[in-house]
Amino acid sequence: MSEVTTGHLVKKLENASADPKHQDFAEAKKYLTAFRYMEERFFQGIHSDTDTGLAIAETAANSDDSPDIFTRHNGDHIVDLIKNLDKLADSIESRKNGNPLSVLEAYILLCAAHVHDATNVSGRKEHPQRVGDFIASPKRKPLFTGTVEMEHIRDVASVHGGEHKEFGKDTFRAIEANNYTHPRLHLLAALLRIADELAENPSRVPEYLLEHYQASEHSKLAHAYARSFANFELRDESLKLVYRCYPGIHDGDTDSVSSFIKFLEKKLNSIESEARYCSQYGRPYLSMSEIDVAIQPWSQAPPGGQKLALRQFKLNLLNGYPENKKGLCERSIELKEAGFKCLEDAFATMYNSSSSSRLSGKAAGGLQSTQPSGCGRFLNKWLGRK
Repeated sequence: MSEVTTGHLVKKLENASADPKHQDFAEAKKYLTAFRYMEERFFQGIHSDTDTGLAIAETAANSDDSPDIFTRHNGDHIVDLIKNLDKLADSIESRKNGNPLSVLEAYILLCAAHVHDATNVSGRKEHPQRVGDFIASPKRKPLFTGTVEMEHIRDVASVHGGEHKEFGKDTFRAIEANNYTHPRLHLLAALLRIADELAENPSRVPEYLLEHYQASEHSKLAHAYARSFANFELRDESLKLVYRCYPGIHDGDTDSVSSFIKFLEKKLNSIESEARYCSQYGRPYLSMSEIDVAIQPWSQAPPGGQKLALRQFKLNLLNGYPENKKGLCERSIELKEAGFKCLEDAFATMYNSSSSSRLSGKAAGGLQSTQPSGCGRFLNKWLGRK
């Protein structure tokens, strides 16, 4: 497959590189040239092999007669993903207080889109965590403009899913950045993640493959979901989703429509979680306060059939009271690094130098040396002591 990406993000690079008066003229030329070279290599030698490698890895790990047959993660998926990124970037930039992506941010996002699923070639499990090694490979390193840009691309692409060894599902927390200093890596990571979540359509289903191989029940449902996904739009803070369903959309062992609707409910729960999460890290530029869902039932599969009564509802993402499932000293990086288990520990060691005699051995924790411990140094800094 040989593709040339077009759309909002690439045009941002093209327009800047064609205007000598643009403040990022030189950088845009560099980024556009590097991206085109990288993209060509990925389409020709990486995306075309990703699905094959994923199938081999799945077969090796699973001896079932009906293995998981995944939706496509090839070049077509990357093209769809970049179209989603174009749509989302255009949406947030068109807002009244929108802050346009810079040419560097556009370059990072485009490259991260190409990189994010490439490691599926060696298996689905933990593929986001392998992105760093993939980019740093001597075969890939020359495809990017420099070490700093490579690190940004790695940071954005490696948190699009999975779990962090320390932060669990809160993978964005591993990125040491904010949305007030460029490049806004949290914003870019949020855009990539929600765009990937919404990159579903019938073309992702390997229909010819399914004529010859029996897929697992879960894979059949995933294929049915991809067939049902019609469109999405982000209008201000409202994420609008459109689905279509019909008898036979899922040819599983149980009732077709019933089992599909149950799976769809799980996917909508997942999208709601992703929208909340990406809004949390994408603010103030990317924020979603509601999901507007429209499900259009049909009497039979396209191209025939008639439309039945439309099912439409909204999910308000601003509702609900937050729950702190972890303790204060787990949620605070400073308190955790200082070794406190609870806030009482911090205040117990506060008086270590002046009243250690009143502390039990357990409370003092061996902090009676002339040099402050890690806890003591933290508290001294916290309290403004020298």
